[in-house]
Amino acid sequence: MSADGQTAKLIGAVCAGAVGGVALGLCIAGRRSKADKQASAQKSLYDVPVCMDGAEFRAAGKDMVDFIVDHRQTLRERKLPVRSDAEPWALSQKLPTKAPEQGEAWANIVADVENLILPAVTNWEHPEFFAFFKPHASLPSILGELLCAGLNNMCFSWDASPAATELELRVLDWVADMMKLPEHFFNSHKGPGGGLIQGSAGESLIVALRAAVQRLTPDESVRAVAYCSDQTHSIMQKACTVLRVECCVLPTTAASPLGPEWGPLQPPLCFTLDPELLQKRIAEDRKNKKLPVFVCATYGSTTSCVIDPVAAIGALCTKEKLWLHLDAAYGGAYAVLDEFRQLMNGVELCDSLAINAHKKMLVGFDCCMFWYKDDTQLREAMAITPEYLKNTNNSLDLKDLQLPLGRRFRALKLWFTLRSFGREGMMMHIRRGVELAKRFEQHVVKSTFMEMVQPVHFALAVFRLKGRDDAAQMDLLQRVNKSNEAYLIHSKLGDQLVLRLACGGVEQCMEDVDVAWKVISREAAAAGWA
Repeated sequence: MSADGQTAKLIGAVCAGAVGGVALGLCIAGRRSKADKQASAQKSLYDVPVCMDGAEFRAAGKDMVDFIVDHRQTLRERKLPVRSDAEPWALSQKLPTKAPEQGEAWANIVADVENLILPAVTNWEHPEFFAFFKPHASLPSILGELLCAGLNNMCFSWDASPAATELELRVLDWVADMMKLPEHFFNSHKGPGGGLIQGSAGESLIVALRAAVQRLTPDESVRAVAYCSDQTHSIMQKACTVLRVECCVLPTTAASPLGPEWGPLQPPLCFTLDPELLQKRIAEDRKNKKLPVFVCATYGSTTSCVIDPVAAIGALCTKEKLWLHLDAAYGGAYAVLDEFRQLMNGVELCDSLAINAHKKMLVGFDCCMFWYKDDTQLREAMAITPEYLKNTNNSLDLKDLQLPLGRRFRALKLWFTLRSFGREGMMMHIRRGVELAKRFEQHVVKSTFMEMVQPVHFALAVFRLKGRDDAAQMDLLQRVNKSNEAYLIHSKLGDQLVLRLACGGVEQCMEDVDVAWKVISREAAAAGWA
């Protein structure tokens, strides 16, 4: 059996087992009819009409699960477009301007999903989706979302849902163990550090920045400054805007500030945050009566998967008493693999760390794992507890470590996924993405009209037409995306416009990468570039 076949067989078996096991645990036949009869008998007790009883929900739920599975499994065979070709506001013109006065039949609602919604949907789970960094939503994760909605817990405090709090703390320790993170990031460690789930890496960054400002800026008249590079995710600048902190964006170049230090799995050494330049700028700001408080390092940038020299930056932040946050939203998941873990050298010096489980770890959006060295500083910055929220277990309340009050039972989908795949299945999936990107790299290297801008790192290929200007790169990108047979995006690396192809997803295989290359080659030839 081919490697593709083995991977598909494993993932299929795991997902099928999870679906069957969870369904068996939640749907005990002996309880069904009794519960449905009780629900029907209670209808008359309420003036509000019950639009869907238990029996109807069971039927509709089964149909919806079938719909999701059929949709995802047949995206390739039905040749559905990867990206919607809908015109702006076309859907709005088909939707009523007001909500219905009376409830509609469920069948009509589902029909409108098929006829109105899906044509305007970009299919992120399509095997030919290579844009951005796609979320990898496995079937066990989807079942976790279903149970989360069904339980409908508001998990802001331990009292509000003990299981939600304690399961979340435990599964974050599971992942920390899989990645061999420093022990001060474990919830089970006796120190003040730990981890929890945030909605996004952006939320995590804002929380960390707020804690840094709170820790080092007792006088609000002093101008606080945060530092990053021009390869840092744009959310850093938004966080600074929200918190009214000056954002110092340091330029990067194609020359590495430190030189090779990684060993055989060398990441892109260009366009990284230069510790010497950072130190110089910190000194200048102090001289100008500003207060440096925060540095955001990147572990796997969006444009090219750059990894900043975290160890050197961490040593500088320790010396200067600055908060160091590591944005590992995409790249952090690769620390599950032994061969990539060395690249996270210096993580022990970070005050906080964010990794999106929904990027590579088979968990549907949204699920950002956020670890911190000291929750005291976070609680001082974020905790607000009015009288009606006071209880004897406030020290366990996760609301005090995030922006909103309310929080969903996100730990369920992470728990379902980790138990269904195990560490071995997770490793196999992440490695598979790397193999897919290297397959594309082989196509590029063998061609005469395309070139790699850098070697593949993680599961991202960065490439461009050889000897062509930026206008030609954009023209090729538009041709490929207009074909609706593949979906890519572009970015800017230095003064070059580059094309990027990010591999991954539960359904993606080698043949899908080959198809993407054929589409790119065909469109390049049609324009006279190949």
